[in-house]
Amino acid sequence: TRLPWSAYGNASGRHRMTPRRTKYGNRKVVVDDISESTLHGRVAKYLDAVIRPPMVWTSIDAGAGKMRPRTARQRKNRGVKKGWPDILILAPGPNLLGIELKDSDGKQKPEQIEVERAFHGCNAWYVLARSIEEVERAVAFVLKPERNAA
Repeated sequence: TRLPWSAYGNASGRHRMTPRRTKYGNRKVVVDDISESTLHGRVAKYLDAVIRPPMVWTSIDAGAGKMRPRTARQRKNRGVKKGWPDILILAPGPNLLGIELKDSDGKQKPEQIEVERAFHGCNAWYVLARSIEEVERAVAFVLKPERNAA
């Protein structure tokens, strides 16, 4: 399901569009140059609109940016691990999709690359997304009916 851009947040075009190359060739993709936090909010609104039971999704707040040493210790003691994707979607199949959100210039940290490899090693899906369109394509791909046929 595709919603109008206004459903994802600011559709006024205030944000600069940045072309970038994909790792799948030389074609250029235009990416909305917004902060990762803004992208995260727009993706959350999109997922709330399209994810229906029995599917479920959650966002993992492992702490963006610097945090106080006490907070970091508390999270570590509770088992919060570095590198997990920002969003997890569980769908019938079973299908698990991890989505790591980055702004137009963001790069994965070594811990994130390690978790991506673990996802692939467990036959789970993992996507590095920089736009709503990339999230839409990932969700549509994982949920194709032929993938869920028994």
